[in-house]
Amino acid sequence: VDTTASFMHELQMRWPSPVPISVEEAKQYYAEHGRPIHWYTIPEALEFARTLANDPPFHARLEPIPGAIEGLQDLAAKGFVSCYATARLDTMRKETNDWQQQYDAPAALTILRPGWYEGHHTEWKAELLDRLYPEVIGTLDNDTRIARILERKGYPGTFFLFGPGSESYEAQNGTIIPVQTWEDAVPKIQRHFGRR
Repeated sequence: VDTTASFMHELQMRWPSPVPISVEEAKQYYAEHGRPIHWYTIPEALEFARTLANDPPFHARLEPIPGAIEGLQDLAAKGFVSCYATARLDTMRKETNDWQQQYDAPAALTILRPGWYEGHHTEWKAELLDRLYPEVIGTLDNDTRIARILERKGYPGTFFLFGPGSESYEAQNGTIIPVQTWEDAVPKIQRHFGRR
């Protein structure tokens, strides 16, 4: 799901940027800095973004990233998809499952962030991936902050860093592999883990 682009669209409608910002520029900035370009200086915009992050109707409207469903289906058919891990709160389980069914995402266990977790969602996801290893030996995600946390932890699995942030990410070890699109991701994952 291209959540970042949807967030940027919603923010731009309410608090227009004084200079033109493309969605790709906004995604690149967010991937590198972990905060929305322009809007991070507007307290009302940040509060609105936090509200959207936990808003089931907003998440239900999100579209899949181009090629994602086909890529997941291809990987699942070869045995590469064991679960989904999302920073969405566990109170959005129904909406998340409905979305997966609506778009024909391959069936797999879906792990959502528990409501009791008080830390940042990136810390939760990194901790989860670290705990799941070796049952889950790799992941594909677009958040460079999670990649950095996992590198600091010495995560032994493979992190396929998806999208604009992967272009400029300077990996400290061989566990972070950049991928730009789903068409790029599927063959890289298959080559890395071996065809099944």
